[in-house]
Amino acid sequence: MHFRPKDSLVITAEQAFEQQSNLRSLCAEREPAGLLSRSLYGAEETLKEYCGVRSKRPLKVLLPHGVMLHERHIDPVDRQARMPFVWCYPSYRVDVFHKEAIAEPVLSAAPYVYTCSLLKDQPALTRRGTIFFPQHVGFRDSLTDSRRALNAKFALELKSLPASFQPVSVCIFWADFQKDYHQPYLDAGLEVVCAGHSYDAEHHSRFAHLCSRHAFASGYHPEPSSSTHWLGNSFSNTMFYSIKSGCHYFNLASLLNQEKRRWFDNATRLVDVVAGPSQLNVEKRLYDLFFEPSDRFTHDQIELINYLLGVEYLKTPRELRFFLLKCDFAYYYRSTDQYKAYGWRHWISGDGNDK
Repeated sequence: MHFRPKDSLVITAEQAFEQQSNLRSLCAEREPAGLLSRSLYGAEETLKEYCGVRSKRPLKVLLPHGVMLHERHIDPVDRQARMPFVWCYPSYRVDVFHKEAIAEPVLSAAPYVYTCSLLKDQPALTRRGTIFFPQHVGFRDSLTDSRRALNAKFALELKSLPASFQPVSVCIFWADFQKDYHQPYLDAGLEVVCAGHSYDAEHHSRFAHLCSRHAFASGYHPEPSSSTHWLGNSFSNTMFYSIKSGCHYFNLASLLNQEKRRWFDNATRLVDVVAGPSQLNVEKRLYDLFFEPSDRFTHDQIELINYLLGVEYLKTPRELRFFLLKCDFAYYYRSTDQYKAYGWRHWISGDGNDK
């Protein structure tokens, strides 16, 4: 059985930081390599790297976009994937996949947890300052003017943070960079960084390296309310991933006065999808646990983030390799002759048919 060297596709911190000198290249348009969910953030390549699978053929498993706090929502793209199994985290998502019969749910850790495992032996960096994650607008052209105004106000607040939170880097979403939403931060003299395009196979490892040099991470989150309509999660994956990468997360709202918080609350609340009761419960816990800045993690903070990321279900390389092979076999079981044509040994080694 053939294996890649463990670090063959894992970029170093030096490479990640050097790439920040050309954000236009990092944020350039890309096409997905295959099924949309598998192409996001290099999740598929991370899993292959972790367990030593060489094949270029796409994995036959549905990989969700990230942590979904709503226990019943399923992305329309995922409904059309027609995969035999779905990578499932947090554990409360098992029921909706069973009920909707989208795919057989298999509990496992989020792909980003596997990225952290791949990077665990890389040298530790000195942590200082804060990495800030603005809400990303992406492709909503109607919000262009209001988003630039919001980012300009965020920039002023970030510049005035106490010395213990300086320097501040702003991690911009690639599509927002294309629309120049990052310009107010540059105008304020703040460093702007990016983990790259969503279809960039190095996205997760680059994100982890950017977090690894910061002591704190931050975003802005209005207080969850049962009368509020949310656009999906009000807490993004950047929050969960930065905490898993060792950053002490805090809500920028905690350092603002009431008048400023009211303004930012109105500017950042997005109306679209109604949050269910269970989602609101999780969001309220996140809001309370990660509101104030602190230089120490509490047991409750670690427990909640590990639960949402499914850390308990992290597979060993051997377990993951066996599971991915099982997915491959289940996908092709209707065509035994086709499966015999390339064989499982070719799938692992990378030889033969890579469709």
